[in-house]
Amino acid sequence: MEGELIIEGFIHIFMMGVLIAIAIVDVKEKKINQKLLWILLLGSFIAIYKRNELSIASAVITMTAMFIPLSFIHVISHKAIGWGDVKLCSCIAPYLGIERAFSMFFIAMSICGLTALILLGMNKANKNKELPFAPFAAIGTVVVLIF
Repeated sequence: MEGELIIEGFIHIFMMGVLIAIAIVDVKEKKINQKLLWILLLGSFIAIYKRNELSIASAVITMTAMFIPLSFIHVISHKAIGWGDVKLCSCIAPYLGIERAFSMFFIAMSICGLTALILLGMNKANKNKELPFAPFAAIGTVVVLIF
């Protein structure tokens, strides 16, 4: 039992480390690093295997359940959410599970929107300035894991 908690903690630390690395690259380069996404996806599948919560088929369904609506948002919003952000959230989804994945996305979008409003109010940005979404996805992930 204690060993399982240690492994679970290691998985959370690993996943957060990858999310932080993705967030840093997104802030610096305004893009999501594809190699880090693959590592995140691998970590998601390791986490679900270790927890015995989902089958591989369920994990793929969870990814698809996140991917399809976010792809739709990407297209209809004229890329207000980037393609890399769609893939990022889809890679996080198996790790969190579908309900917490959508909660993470809602929290991330809320914090991102609030940040945009604050920056606009402080005249630090204009309505055409892009905010990197990965840091908000990382924050949203931490929030749903804590609560």
